[in-house]
Formats: sequence, structure tokens, C-alpha cells
Amino acid sequence: PGSRRSADPGFGRHTMYVSPRENIQQAIEECARQGGGTVVLNPGTHLVTYNITIRTRVNLVGYGNDISTLQFATAAFNISATDIGNFALRDFSMETSSGVAGINITSCFAFTVYNVLCAGNNIGLRIIGSNRFSISNSLMSQNTIGMSIIGSTLWSIYNTHVIDSISHGMTIEDTAL
Repeated sequence: PGSRRSADPGFGRHTMYVSPRENIQQAIEECARQGGGTVVLNPGTHLVTYNITIRTRVNLVGYGNDISTLQFATAAFNISATDIGNFALRDFSMETSSGVAGINITSCFAFTVYNVLCAGNNIGLRIIGSNRFSISNSLMSQNTIGMSIIGSTLWSIYNTHVIDSISHGMTIEDTAL
């Protein structure tokens, strides 16, 4: 993956640009070693044959949900974040993860999901036991369950749509706004 320092405070101190054939997880790990930053998904379809694990203070950002696409292989691969904080997922689409959820966030804090399209998953976006987060301008489409929020506090959802879900559009359990 290509790397360069960024003067843009929105991208953090360290920015890694990943082309469709490059390894996204390696770029995430490099940003984490540098104390945080942003992994930018260059335009195109990124065929992913591994799990993507987000790290503290590392953002995963594309060029738009109709421009940067993560296409997961049929095995149980997904995007996950566990026990971390201060990250963002924005401006990309992700399709066809057969894992529990396309994006699975557990016990995290202070994060955003912005302009993300999740399509063709068991659960598009699942958030468990997390707090201080927002989901905005996103679309969950053609998932069994569009979005599930369980046991989470201090969260908000703006201008986010769940369409064409097979079972439930959105489930909210044991949680407070």
C-alpha cells in the first residue's frame, strides 16, 4: 500500500492509500503502529479474502459508496472492531459477507459510520455494547436484517435508510438513546 503523511487533520497524521489489489489489513496495521491515521480505499472494487479488523484511531475511508467497494469472498469475512475507540468508517460500500454481520462493532466507543452502503449480508451493520457513536447518510440494502443495535448507549442515527431487508429492517434491543 502507498503511504504518505497528510496535512489534512481529518485524515490524521498517517495516510495509507490502498489500490484494489493491495492488502487493506496491512495498511490498517501500519497506521495503528504510527499511532493512528486513515486508510483510503482508492476507487474500484477491492476483492477481500480475509477479515478486516479496525484499530483504535484508524479510519477506513473510500471515495464514495458508489466509487470504492469492498467485495467480500463467500467465506465468513467481514469488517470488525472490538474494544476500541476513536475511528470512522466512511464513504464506501461493502457487499456479500456471509459472516454474522457485514460490519460488526462490539464494545467500542466514539466512532462514526458515514455514507456507507452495506448490501447482501446476513446483518448489514451490527453494534453491540458500544457507546457515543453516530450513523449517518448510510444505506443498508438487501440484507437479512438491515441493522441491529444491542445494549448500546448515547448513539444517534441520521438520514440512514434500511431497504429490501428479508427479515427485519432494524432491531434495537436493551439500549438507550
